[in-house]
Amino acid sequence: MPRIHILSLGLTPPQHWADHPPHGVANMLASAQVLVGGKAQLAPFADHPAQKITVSKSVPDVLKQMAVFQQRGLTQVVLCSGDALFFGLGASVLAWFGRTAVSVLPGVSSLQGAAALLGQPWQEWQAVSLHGRENWLPLAHAVLAGGPVAVLVDARTGLAEVNEFLQERGAAGYTLHQMEALHTTLEGRVQAEHVLRLAPEDSKPQESWQEVPCARGAKPRVIVLEPPALHSRAGQQYPLFGIDDALFAKEKGLITKSVIRAAGFAALRLSPHHTMWDLGGGSGAMAVEASRLVRQGCVYSVERHESRLALMRENRKRFAAVNMEIVQAILPLGLEGLPAPHRVFIGGGLGGAENDATQLLHGVWEALAPGGWLVAHCVLLSSLERCRKVLASLGASVEITCMQVSHAEPLGTDVRLAPLPPVFLVAAQKAE
Repeated sequence: MPRIHILSLGLTPPQHWADHPPHGVANMLASAQVLVGGKAQLAPFADHPAQKITVSKSVPDVLKQMAVFQQRGLTQVVLCSGDALFFGLGASVLAWFGRTAVSVLPGVSSLQGAAALLGQPWQEWQAVSLHGRENWLPLAHAVLAGGPVAVLVDARTGLAEVNEFLQERGAAGYTLHQMEALHTTLEGRVQAEHVLRLAPEDSKPQESWQEVPCARGAKPRVIVLEPPALHSRAGQQYPLFGIDDALFAKEKGLITKSVIRAAGFAALRLSPHHTMWDLGGGSGAMAVEASRLVRQGCVYSVERHESRLALMRENRKRFAAVNMEIVQAILPLGLEGLPAPHRVFIGGGLGGAENDATQLLHGVWEALAPGGWLVAHCVLLSSLERCRKVLASLGASVEITCMQVSHAEPLGTDVRLAPLPPVFLVAAQKAE
């Protein structure tokens, strides 16, 4: 059965490949019985006798058409801008047909072109694609890595949108470079049709330079995030967890105290990739510190009161909890649209009406991933018994720990231990 050939066009406009194919590629193109690519990639090959498959939004439909032609024994060439395996169609083709049925010719990616244009090495860059995507969580993960970030974007996303995302989450100080229509000349020089720059001190993007317009073809758009110096990066001065309670914005001292938070994290057994729900977020202290532990995951903090939501947004920005999402909802409502959690922490919501608390626990337990953990902090004995009773009815094995913590405080010329209210820590794991 013939191989499928994936041809990475690099940053050279497709017209140049049609008119002047590199050595060794001319025969591949000439023998193609099916050409696959976007409109821009296929346009220069309009007179080519091969059948054409135009890549649209539905990649699975394209792969199904290719599978039909493969069964018929036709030779197929897939045309991809940049590098086919860098957020390109090549990965989908390989996953569908397998490595033995596919050959890949690599090319220069838009990330490499941006690095060349900026004159910066790129081996430590994080790469993210927001092209055609609504989920910006990968950008949060890349920012948390601390180094430069290259973001592939479409016409809907530019410097303003990326800068707003960074600012509202406390990841300030970045210099942003946006390069549009990256391309290479036949001599191999990287150019861009338009380049914008937004420095931290700028109020609006500055046009740093402009090259000659690129030839007809694909127009990659890349935004490079250049981070500030390590010592000035938001959130770097704080510990992984154990942040001083006094540093949080809070309402009348309503905050899960640092030592109680630490016990809660031990019970949650967090891993870096986890999705966590923080229900009854309050000041957001638990969510902020959890976000630092799940640096490849996400924390969804749910709260009903607008005043506390404002505190949560302030704390997210203050501690650069970039991967913390804030949701306003009245529990147990508002959870249906959230991604299924690996871990759930309930800091509030169990002391209300019995029916509401029961519904909340049932809903959370159903949403919790197999093997996941639910942890609740209860102050009232009625909340503790309600939580224990409901979880037992769900078949969970319940662990209960009473946290009785005292802090030393001055008393005359000596010190005394001033107790905090006891907190019952309830933990239950869902069966695999």
